[in-house]
Amino acid sequence: MNRAETLGFAKHLPIEKTLFLRGNAGIGKTSFVREFAKQTTRADPISLYPAEMEPTDAVGLPFIKDGRTHFAEPWWWPDESRPRVLFIEEIDRCLDQMFPVIMQLIENRTAGGRKLPHNCRVIAAGNGEKFQTRDLDQGLMRRLAVVDYKPTVEEWLVWAEREKIEPTLVSYIRATPDALDTPGQLVGKPNISIPCRATWADCSDWLRQALISGFSPDRDNLVQNLAPFVGTPAATGFAEWFAKGGRQLKIADVFAGTADPKQVSMLEATHVAGSVAGIFMSVGKESRVRALDFFTQVSQEAFASLFSQLPKTAMEDVRSHKKADELVREMMRLVK
Repeated sequence: MNRAETLGFAKHLPIEKTLFLRGNAGIGKTSFVREFAKQTTRADPISLYPAEMEPTDAVGLPFIKDGRTHFAEPWWWPDESRPRVLFIEEIDRCLDQMFPVIMQLIENRTAGGRKLPHNCRVIAAGNGEKFQTRDLDQGLMRRLAVVDYKPTVEEWLVWAEREKIEPTLVSYIRATPDALDTPGQLVGKPNISIPCRATWADCSDWLRQALISGFSPDRDNLVQNLAPFVGTPAATGFAEWFAKGGRQLKIADVFAGTADPKQVSMLEATHVAGSVAGIFMSVGKESRVRALDFFTQVSQEAFASLFSQLPKTAMEDVRSHKKADELVREMMRLVK
């Protein structure tokens, strides 16, 4: 099921039935659960990761009262005064000692003899047999509502724009949708970096920080620095697409005033900043003003990339440009 289909299915699933999302690593299972929890409970899910838990983490520490063993309420136990989603992550990587505990949560909705509140829904997630995971026998599977989760590329693009993923990366996936997910021959293969929805988002986070710090996004730099997230083949594919002009800003448009700063990403602006700075003083006054207009409207970070590469002779233009001068003063203040 895709994201929309799974959302509709989950909303009509009896709360006593555990939903099991099964899908490749990095496909967006956790993101789905967070969205579902926000929509249905207006709260983040309570996340448990049984692969790093001891049984007492789930059932609570034992204590004696009136000659009987009881279990203290664990930290994560839902408050019955409000609806919640309990999210059990990586269920098929569960340690042996935790497996009976997880079975109780799924089958009987209990832990340590304590029953989950009636308004708490349980969702589990896992990767399936192509990964280094444990088998889930039919005795467990029959207690789950199993959804093979695979959101569409279009659904990811909507999510990416909402989450402000680097626009050039979004444009690349829109132009080459097959690049979004892990190639079939690499699914489940250990010890490699893979392209997937989560790792492309990691690339966006890294680029955002690197561009602020003056990163030069030429082809080789992009391959070298994105490969640790998505692997060399995927990083090369993006870098070559970008180098060949994939939704790429043209220097002439910057000086002509025809480039729309609202439609340009920081990556694109930073990519041409050095070239714009290199010929800045060789163009007319009006063209220089248009270039400053453009970079100051893209973002403070894009302007900082241009400013750091401008010759000293351009400082008079910067000082006489109100917005550029304000940004320089702000940058100087932050440095101090």
